[in-house]
Amino acid sequence: MLISIGDRVKPGTYELHSRFARAANYIRDGRLISLVTSELGPGPSRIVLRSRRLSAPDVLSISRRTVSLGERRFSRAGIPKYESQLRVSALRNLAIFEQSLVRHAPAHSLAYLLDARRLPRNSGFRRALALHMQFAAEEFLAALCEGPQRRLRNAVKQIAGCGLGLTPSGDDFIAGALIALRLLNKNEELARQIARAAQTDNALSAHFIEIAAEGRAPEDVKRLSDALANGAARDVREAALRVIKHGETSGADLATGLLMTLKECTRGNP
Repeated sequence: MLISIGDRVKPGTYELHSRFARAANYIRDGRLISLVTSELGPGPSRIVLRSRRLSAPDVLSISRRTVSLGERRFSRAGIPKYESQLRVSALRNLAIFEQSLVRHAPAHSLAYLLDARRLPRNSGFRRALALHMQFAAEEFLAALCEGPQRRLRNAVKQIAGCGLGLTPSGDDFIAGALIALRLLNKNEELARQIARAAQTDNALSAHFIEIAAEGRAPEDVKRLSDALANGAARDVREAALRVIKHGETSGADLATGLLMTLKECTRGNP
């Protein structure tokens, strides 16, 4: 049974791109759709099934009236549409967010950008990667608020595609930064420039960066933004933990980009 359909889901026939326990990604002409369990929840390009286990066929067909998963066909009648657009907010509670992120982020996430004690100590690839990301993130944040466009593009290119995983840590960081810019009501052209500079041949990363540049986000990120604006400390901690738990490090890496950009762009504000 369908629970919700994201507002960025378009009709068409999509082929399987990648499959996991709780999510399957489908692609058509560069456009990505994700079939997910209720545990992951709604998102801009997600179709949510009322199930804890996912049986994902090789082809996903979507029309204005139905969603077909192989031989199974579901009516879209009465299925809620998830509205993914983020709201501009006067954000508070960043200190609580940072405490939660540093405390709960996985060991190999980008949380070392917030707490140097997390930096890999042994020499080798992971430390070299961490030092590169540390430098690139500093360049990005400095250029974001006051630097020339050329410096910003160069910093984005140093971050994009950097790291391990299906969506590299650097790409998740950029997506988080773009979400922050939307929450702060920054110039939309700035977000588009960053998204263009971050382009790689990774279809998943390209999709997530694109929707973040549009000011869209999944439900867990929207809940976090609401908690940062209006929630109590407990609300912030619970919402942050839900985002952090997404993927192996993807949620924590996105949260790091989100937090660092919010802090940099509101520095000196009362």
